[in-house]
Amino acid sequence: MPAHAENVRLESIYGDAIHYHHIDIVSSKNVTVDGYWASRGGEGDSDAPLQIDAQQSDISSNGIWNGTDTALAMDDGTPTRRCRLTNFEINPENGPQHGVQLHRGRHESITISDGQISGCRYTAIRSDPDELVTDLTIDGVSCIGNARGITLGHVEDGRRGLTITEVTIRTDDSDVAQGSGLYAAGFDESRISNVVVSGEFTNSIIFDNMTDLMLSNITATGAADQAFRFRENAEATLTTARAADCGGTGIYVGPGSSVAYGGVTFEDVGSEIVVDGEIREWTSSTSS
Repeated sequence: MPAHAENVRLESIYGDAIHYHHIDIVSSKNVTVDGYWASRGGEGDSDAPLQIDAQQSDISSNGIWNGTDTALAMDDGTPTRRCRLTNFEINPENGPQHGVQLHRGRHESITISDGQISGCRYTAIRSDPDELVTDLTIDGVSCIGNARGITLGHVEDGRRGLTITEVTIRTDDSDVAQGSGLYAAGFDESRISNVVVSGEFTNSIIFDNMTDLMLSNITATGAADQAFRFRENAEATLTTARAADCGGTGIYVGPGSSVAYGGVTFEDVGSEIVVDGEIREWTSSTSS
């Protein structure tokens, strides 16, 4: 548990049975985890194999046992900054809630890259609701066989700088898939590209309270309801995308949302577009 640490590198970590987390990065700066394999999550009530945390005031967790009592990390609210997880595989046999959790906050310049996460009962990658994140990058990650893929929990504003690229979210078992494959809220300046979301999630992709959101080369297939759901107060541009095999709508634009789209292919969708906000098509799209 690096806590209030700086310039730390962890390599070739193997995690098996544990009560909470194999790795918990707390209020630290410049921590890199390069090479991490997890075969189990925690057995306690907080069970993500890897957690990124910030020691907010009055937090009674994140301590070191010294033989007689627990010395807690300083609870001064120091953000976790410039940390990276890369070259990893999280495939826990005991089904934890999350694979990687951004817990509490604030977090700044966090990168999760080149890995795979499977077998999570709630979501593969989670950021807690109402917590702030700046410059979050998820690159080259596969989320396979989880209830959800990426869940960046609800907040109305205050987040900035989201990049998701070269990501696959797929859950083939309809009894496992729940909620949304990809959910994000509260970000300004987001770039999402080369992403595939496949499986019988309720909705493939949902956004709330997003400004300057740009999506390109996105495939959303198999949702029980909607492929692209710009639910509330989302300002977005969607290009070169595919919505397919969803029981409801290809693109839904909700109240307060504004979407410009083009180059979108619709295949076997209940209805192509439903609008309760504003939408503008600026190049032709196709249906089949």
